[in-house]
Amino acid sequence: MPIPSPTSTVYRVDFRAPDIIFQQGFQPRGNNMNIIDHLSGRSTYGQHASFTHNSGLISTAGIRNAAIRIGYSNAQAWQMHNTGTPPTMYLYEIRGTDNMYNARAPMENYMEMYAGNTGQYRFWASRIANDAETEEWVAAGAIEPEQISRAYSLTFAARGEVPTVSEAPVATNSAFVQTGSTTSAEVYPVADGDNVTPWYMPGGRLMQRIPTAFACCFTSNEDLNKKANLNASEMICDGFKPIELESVKYDHYIKLINHHDEL
Repeated sequence: MPIPSPTSTVYRVDFRAPDIIFQQGFQPRGNNMNIIDHLSGRSTYGQHASFTHNSGLISTAGIRNAAIRIGYSNAQAWQMHNTGTPPTMYLYEIRGTDNMYNARAPMENYMEMYAGNTGQYRFWASRIANDAETEEWVAAGAIEPEQISRAYSLTFAARGEVPTVSEAPVATNSAFVQTGSTTSAEVYPVADGDNVTPWYMPGGRLMQRIPTAFACCFTSNEDLNKKANLNASEMICDGFKPIELESVKYDHYIKLINHHDEL
């Protein structure tokens, strides 16, 4: 599977409105720059004792429609714990810069490092299969306001419906600076020996973390046991949310991870 070429534009979805994002940009939660911690969810999702909200990296999608699909997935997650119609989300168009690294190369490198570990191999094979539809780019550090050009709205007419994406931007950033930059062609280094333990569902089925890193995740200071009481204003978008494979093309991914020699 070829590594995506550097791109001039990436995308990220968020519940926060343009007046906030255009002023603040996207800021990382912490200073953990380990990309494997980030891609596995260890540094972005705090449900498990060994997982924290300290990632110094921020994920984006290189494919616009993938970011929209992720927004829809997160609206579905929102509906699991809230009543009513999901709030408006926003699709942000971002200028690629050389602090943004492709996620697939380190995942492939890490998968090969643990080729003899069936659980690790299958876990990363499933992440790579998902990335083919997303082309994830990970920013090392902040995405500054001047990198964000415009925002499109994702609105929901009713619960369970796919979002309507505005044809024209609902807001443009007057502080945006166009420099012609692109994402990096370099490969982000992987720490040798860092071992990420995959999560398994009851019955031994592997759990998959789809890249909702640029969609919705619970705030780090909230106990996830209280998630049923959260609303959109208490949710921000910076991490991977583990979900069961059944809800993301379970049969497709099981076929891929059981035939990883075809990847």
